[in-house]
Amino acid sequence: MNPEILQTINNLRDANQKANRVSDQAASYIREIESMLTDSQITTEAEIEVSAFIKLKHNLIEKRSRILVGIAEYIEGEEGPEELDTSWKPWAECDRTTKLLTSAAVPKLLEEIAKKINTDSIYADNATAALNKPIPPAPPSPPPPPSRRR
Repeated sequence: MNPEILQTINNLRDANQKANRVSDQAASYIREIESMLTDSQITTEAEIEVSAFIKLKHNLIEKRSRILVGIAEYIEGEEGPEELDTSWKPWAECDRTTKLLTSAAVPKLLEEIAKKINTDSIYADNATAALNKPIPPAPPSPPPPPSRRR
């Protein structure tokens, strides 16, 4: 076999093995994150944009935290591209290329979840403070109108 072709095939094999290894590591990482979010009962939904066509989202599916990948479909509108629909599926069910492309954005998704939880915590503090305020007594009833006797 031609040595150049043999070298190209060896390079392809090495690159493929590396991509598979990194994809497997990312899959383990995502499973661990989903498990920790589920165990922590974190139900907050969050979404980030990875690229113009790809989004990541945290959501519950059958009471389990899942990281989902959304692939947006666009059509050409009068004023440029318009998003037609986004199809979502669990990260674990995506192809290797999508997994490799999106795995680096998972920390950003976790940051978005944390921001939303912190906001909810502030709302909870405000609600608790409002509910714990003493209720002022009702003002006294006005006296009855004088009766008119004829």
